[in-house]
Amino acid sequence: MSGDITLQTHIQDVVNLFRWEDVEDATLVAHSYGGWVVSGAVEQLESRVSALAYVDAFLPEDGQRGHDLLNEQQKAQLEAAKALGEVSRPGPTSTALRIQRPEDAAWVDAHITPQPLGVSMDPVRLSGARERVRHKLYVRTPLFPQPVFDAALARCQADAGWRTAVMDGCGHDPMIDDPEGLAALLEGLK
Repeated sequence: MSGDITLQTHIQDVVNLFRWEDVEDATLVAHSYGGWVVSGAVEQLESRVSALAYVDAFLPEDGQRGHDLLNEQQKAQLEAAKALGEVSRPGPTSTALRIQRPEDAAWVDAHITPQPLGVSMDPVRLSGARERVRHKLYVRTPLFPQPVFDAALARCQADAGWRTAVMDGCGHDPMIDDPEGLAALLEGLK
């Protein structure tokens, strides 16, 4: 963990993996904050990506920063942490994520890691590569309250270039609450 970790660090990690492993014809899946990373990475990987899936994820617009979409309480917490010289914030708990089964909640809580503050401060630079990918899916899990995700779902529902799905009965992590259901949606994407 370091104050040098930014959104661009994570974008470059994904781009480098594609290049080093010669990945082609991929489905790139974004979850939550990963929507920022995938949106930025596809700018450099467009020809290698045949499908995109955003799973309860941010769907940023050009020039936006994660900080711009935080609520006032979250912004105050981030600013206070930065003022104290901290480089990360605690990850969310299974309760906040609305994990459905107690045994899964215990597993999630045991594996949550801090999240670097710097990733919220970089603007994402987008030229439209995300929109040019032929197969796109936005998945929303309404048990997790997040107005920004609700707005992203509405944007995608209004755009004929996107498929959408709502996974009722799932918290923020459908890969934990309903892995088979999520896998079926992803497999049916192309």
